[in-house]
Amino acid sequence: MIRPGKTLFEKYYEEIEENLDTFNQIIEDKTRQCEAEDHCFSCEEPISHNFKFCPKCKTVLKRECFHCSKLLYSDWKVCPYC
Repeated sequence: MIRPGKTLFEKYYEEIEENLDTFNQIIEDKTRQCEAEDHCFSCEEPISHNFKFCPKCKTVLKRECFHCSKLLYSDWKVCPYC
């Protein structure tokens, strides 16, 4: 009696492992993308790093210094540039 190279179970198991590897890679890529993006501290919406306001919840993210006009984060008490 000749046995096939792999049983159906072995074939399915390998296929599942390959799919899991693919899914893990997708999850890692998405996680890296999310970590690289800035988020609104109020609503967690992804935002660009140079936004002054959140387009979703209208929270003030940054304001300008009165003296030098550089952008300041809303929680800063003094301008570090002046």
